[in-house]
Amino acid sequence: MSFRTRTLGVGIAAAAAFVPFTATAAQAAPATAQRACTYDVCMYTKANFKGTWKGYNHYKNKCVNYDNAFKIRSLKINSSKGTTFWSKKGCKGTPSMSFKGHAKVKNYAFTARSSR
Repeated sequence: MSFRTRTLGVGIAAAAAFVPFTATAAQAAPATAQRACTYDVCMYTKANFKGTWKGYNHYKNKCVNYDNAFKIRSLKINSSKGTTFWSKKGCKGTPSMSFKGHAKVKNYAFTARSSR
């Protein structure tokens, strides 16, 4: 009888020893982890595709307006279509340079309100 009690006691102690380790590992996961941008065009607030990102898909070569101005510091184009950014809504104002499809630009500075 005492053999069973000790075995049970060792099992509970071993299980309890792993619980804090599991909780610590879960807490160590970064809280700011973001999912990867899978849109046709991905714009980032920092160089080298870091920071906050905003993405959109091309839609029949129509102008895409953004809710707010977006300060682009790097960008990726994940489709074969090229893109030009504009400083005002409606694809008006000052245009950015035009980017070809599948472009990856690590360091670029432009504040966009729309694109096509």
